[in-house]
Amino acid sequence: MNSRFPKFSNFLINILLSVFALILLVVLGESILQILDYNEKKIIGPDWFEKYVTYNSLGYRDHEHSLAKPKDTFRILVLGDSMTFGQGIDNLKDIIPKKLETYLNENSKKTRFEVISFAHPGYHTDSELYDLYTNGFQFQPDLIYLSYYHNDVPHEPEFLGCNSTDKELIPGEGELNALLRRSALYQTINFRFNRLLERQKMKPSLTDCINASYASLGWEMQRVFLDVIRMAATFRNIKLMIGIIPLMFKLDEERPIGMEHSKLADYCKNNGVECIDFLETDFKGKNAGDYIFSKDDRHLNAKGAEIIAKSLFKKLEPLTHYNYLSVIHRAFSIRELLEESNISKEADKAIAKIVEETQNPARDFKLIDEKNQYELNFWKTSENYIFNKTTFDSSGKKKITTSRHTLGIYGQFIDHVFSVYDPQSQKVITTDKVEHQNKHILLTHTIYPPDREKQVRQINYKFSGEKYETGGRTLFIEDGIPFLNPKTFFNKLTILPPALDDHRLEEAIQNQFLYFYHYSWGGLVDATIKEIIERNPNPSILRAIAKTYRRTNNLEKLDQLVQAYPQFKDILMGTAGQYGPTKPLITTDQYRLAK
Repeated sequence: MNSRFPKFSNFLINILLSVFALILLVVLGESILQILDYNEKKIIGPDWFEKYVTYNSLGYRDHEHSLAKPKDTFRILVLGDSMTFGQGIDNLKDIIPKKLETYLNENSKKTRFEVISFAHPGYHTDSELYDLYTNGFQFQPDLIYLSYYHNDVPHEPEFLGCNSTDKELIPGEGELNALLRRSALYQTINFRFNRLLERQKMKPSLTDCINASYASLGWEMQRVFLDVIRMAATFRNIKLMIGIIPLMFKLDEERPIGMEHSKLADYCKNNGVECIDFLETDFKGKNAGDYIFSKDDRHLNAKGAEIIAKSLFKKLEPLTHYNYLSVIHRAFSIRELLEESNISKEADKAIAKIVEETQNPARDFKLIDEKNQYELNFWKTSENYIFNKTTFDSSGKKKITTSRHTLGIYGQFIDHVFSVYDPQSQKVITTDKVEHQNKHILLTHTIYPPDREKQVRQINYKFSGEKYETGGRTLFIEDGIPFLNPKTFFNKLTILPPALDDHRLEEAIQNQFLYFYHYSWGGLVDATIKEIIERNPNPSILRAIAKTYRRTNNLEKLDQLVQAYPQFKDILMGTAGQYGPTKPLITTDQYRLAK
C-alpha cells in the first residue's frame, strides 16, 4: 500500500499542475484579450451619452432652429437612426448632418444651408415617419434626406420567425453566469461558436434574417412607410432623397444583403426618388473595420461619418451654385437642379434680373429646352412668382402637359396645377390642382369628357400628425382619416383568439384591408394575408379576406387561396355574392408631377 502512495501522490501533483497551468493560461488569455479589446473597443453606454450628447428642446441632437425659415435659406431635414445621430462620435460638428451643413455653406455663393437633424438611436423608418409628420414639417424643409440603414425594414422575430440573436454557451441567470459571460475570453469563444453555427446553417445569421425580411411582409410594410413619406413630400412640394448606408461587414466581398440594395434602388427608380447607395459610391472593396468602432459595435466612427458627409456633399454640391435656390427650386425636380440643366441655370440668372428690375415686375421670361422638348415661362407679380412649364411632342408644336407653380416672394409653395392635353384636339383632358389652405392640402381632380360636363372631385389632405399628452401620436394622410400602421394592424390580427367569431370584427378588418387598397398597397394586403392565414386562421379574419378580394374584384386571388387552403373552403366561399366590384378611387397616383 505504501508503494502505491508515491504513484498516487505524483498523479495528484500532475493533476494540480495541469489545473494550475490551465488557470494560468485562461488568466493570461483573458488579460491579453482585455488589453487588445481595451485598445480596440470604445464603450458607448449611458456614461458616453451623458458626457457628450446634448439635445435641443425637441429632443434631437442638434442646435435650436427657428420654425420660421430665414430668407435665402435652403433647409434640409435629415431623418435617420443611430448611425446618422452619430452614436459614439463625441463632437456634434463631426456627425453626418453637421459635416454636410459645413461643407455646403463653405462652398455656397449666396444661399445659406440649414441641415436639421431628426436622427435618433433605435429609430426605424416608421419612427422617422411619425417624427416627420408631427414635428418635421413645422420647419418648412425644402429637402427631406432619409438616411437608410439595413435594419430599418421590419424584421423582428414576430414577423418572420427569424431570430439571429447569438446563442450563449453559458445560458441561465445568476451572478456567476453573468460574470463569466462578461469575460473577454468567453465572448471571443462564444462569438466564434455562433459564427460556426451560422456556417453550418444550424442558426440564421443577421444577414439571413435581413434578406428574409426583404423577401416578405417586412418589405411590403417598409414600402408603405416610404410611400407615406414620399406622398407628403410630393403634395407639400418638398424634394426627397434617400441615402443607403451599407451593412459595415465584408465590404470587400459580394453584398451580404444585396436584396436590400436592389429593392431600394428599384423603389427609387420607379417612384422618381433621388437615391445614393454609399456602398457603390464609397465603401465597396474597403476594410469595414477602418470605419466602425469595433466588431462588437459597428456604428460608424468619425472617419466613416466623414466619408458619408463628403459623398453627400459631392452629390448636393451643384445646389451651392445657385444664387436664388430658395426661390426657384420648387419649379424644378431635384435631378434638374443637381444636373444644372441649362433651364435651371438660366432661370436663376433671370430671377436676379427680375429682382433688380423693380420698375417692371411683370416681365415675362421664356426659356426653351430643345433637347427635352419643353418651354418654361416665368414672371413676377406684386406678390408671387409664376413658373409655367409646357412639354411638347416630337414635332415641338403640340402640347402634352403644362405644369404651373405659384410661389410666394420667398419661394414658399402656394399652388401647383398640372394639366394633360388631348394630342389631337389640344384640349385639356384632366387637371390636378394642389393648393395649401389653412394647414390642409386640397387636391382638385378635374376630368373633361368630350361629350359631357366636367367631373370634379376634391380630396382634403392633411399630411401631418397629432401628439397627445399620454405620449401617443396619430398621423393623417387625408383629413379625418387616421393612418393605419401596418405593423400595428398585423400584430392585432395575430393575437385575436382563434375561436373568436364576430361579424362586427369581420367588418372592421375588411375596412382596414380596403384602407390599404385605397392607397394602392395591394401588395401589403396579399403579404399580410399570406402570413396571417398561417398563424391565425380566425373565422372573422377569413371572411374579411374573402369579402375584401370580392370587393376589389380579385376573384382569382380568392380562388388561389381556396385551392391552397381547402380546409377553409366553406368559410371563404360562404361570403359569395355579398359584395360587388369596387368603385373607382382617386389616389395620389393621379397627381402626376412633371419630371
